[in-house]
Amino acid sequence: QLEIAKSEAARASREAAEATGHAQAAREASHQLGDKVSLLTEQLANSRAERDEFKSALEAQMEKAADLERDNTRLVQRLMEQMHLQAQVMNTEIAEHEERRASQTSVALVDASAPSAEAPADAPADAPAEQSD
Repeated sequence: QLEIAKSEAARASREAAEATGHAQAAREASHQLGDKVSLLTEQLANSRAERDEFKSALEAQMEKAADLERDNTRLVQRLMEQMHLQAQVMNTEIAEHEERRASQTSVALVDASAPSAEAPADAPADAPAEQSD
């Protein structure tokens, strides 16, 4: 019986040593897993912070783009108003120029149809000049 007891004690001692080894390995694995979880948690927090920064930057850029779009619309409207005014001025100038040309043309026609001051009014233009002896 002593041999059986020794043999069972040796087996129990081996199993205890194995169990202690497994427990130690489990503790190490647990620590490694805890470290990995801590690292991943930190990376996740950093990623979320970076995402929030990108989101804020995107919102700021979108707001800036909206401001630029409003400015662009306002400037295009001003340009259209200025072009309209310029077209009105040009139309007025064209009308005034046409009126001056028409007036100058009618004055020239009146002048052309009036008798010439060089030729006497009562003498025919083709009558020969009188000669004196």
